Amino acid sequence: MNQLPAGITLLIVLSALLAGCANDPLPVTQEPMEVSATSVPVSPASPATPFPTEVSRQYKLYSHPSGVFSLSIPVDWQVLDTSSDLRLLTSCIPPVGYGSRVTVDVTNEGPLPPENVRALAESYVHLHYLGTGNYSEISRTELPDGRLQFVFQFDDEFGAKGRETLYIQQEGPYFTALGVFLAEKDAYTLSNALDAITASFSVDPLTAWGGKVAEINSDSLKLANTALWQDEEGIFYYMGEVRNDTTFHIAEIKVRAALCDQSGIIVADVSKSAALDWVEAGGSTPFSIKIEDVPDEVSVCGAQASAIPADYDTGYTTGLSIEPEASYNDDNQIRIEGSVTNPGLAAVTEVEVFLIIYDPDDRVIGFTRIKLGEDVELGPGQSTRFDYTFKTVGGQPDRFATLAQAKVISTLDPSLAPDNN
Repeated sequence: MNQLPAGITLLIVLSALLAGCANDPLPVTQEPMEVSATSVPVSPASPATPFPTEVSRQYKLYSHPSGVFSLSIPVDWQVLDTSSDLRLLTSCIPPVGYGSRVTVDVTNEGPLPPENVRALAESYVHLHYLGTGNYSEISRTELPDGRLQFVFQFDDEFGAKGRETLYIQQEGPYFTALGVFLAEKDAYTLSNALDAITASFSVDPLTAWGGKVAEINSDSLKLANTALWQDEEGIFYYMGEVRNDTTFHIAEIKVRAALCDQSGIIVADVSKSAALDWVEAGGSTPFSIKIEDVPDEVSVCGAQASAIPADYDTGYTTGLSIEPEASYNDDNQIRIEGSVTNPGLAAVTEVEVFLIIYDPDDRVIGFTRIKLGEDVELGPGQSTRFDYTFKTVGGQPDRFATLAQAKVISTLDPSLAPDNN
């Protein structure tokens, strides 16, 4: 976000010196010398506090009703299943007094190549771990069997601490995340149990369950930082951001808004696509809806976002580097200019830059899309300029943000493609 212009021996050496002083040598004594020792009373040591020991446990096999996965858990553990038609979500909880847990999260993504599994795993980690503020990553490893292992330290700053190991794998169509959390206080009493549960976890890729999500649950798409404002010509603008709180990349993102007059009667029902063509899990995109021919006294009486899951290889990139500057012109209008650079190894085209103005309450009060032209192609390291002046915004500007997206030009040599003839 950019600010608008304003404002880290003891060595004890014990030595004994035995010496004799005489003018004449003494004959060697053949009898052994008797030495008397003075005994020093020693206080008895306090008994050491024993570490808790892990008890022997009996296990039972838990098979999820879907048949997709199974694992063995101690007989006194509970299973909490909050699965839906589109997601299997199960937690295995020890008896009261322990803080550890095991969670299983499964979605049907269809068969995915390894690179897409890694991309999905990266999104999952950011959404469920690094984005929460309580987890810090310790390590990540690709295991010999193909599973991805992530280790995190957990601290909620209220006394709950521990370590969570996340195992991500793709079995047939199933993307599976197994989270094993060992609370710090359970280190000597549950470590072996958690190891046994982890080793017993199994996924059956031949089980028929679910299918690739056809549409995203709108409850997982949050509208944030919204503002409804009117310009000098009487045109209304409804602006804000769509936040993707799902575990999927999403595409075809649209926002629908209904405006009502003072009597509560709907006077307009409009929808428009959001700015970005796709948004990664945990990401967001701005939106702006222009509404004309409505009374002056209106309010937003309903708004909702929709989207579909995106392929993980969307053909688009948002990984462009932007260097913007903001200033006011003589008419006190906000001017934002700068350069956008392609830091990637592949050329890009259809470059678009998005400028967003926020007020002190983080509401979006200005937005525009700058298309740099289909004929603009940026090779690796190349840049191009942009320049835009906001003639009016919907409130007191406080700061601005910039985004960019572009279509990646494939570097695949057509001669390497299979010949169907």
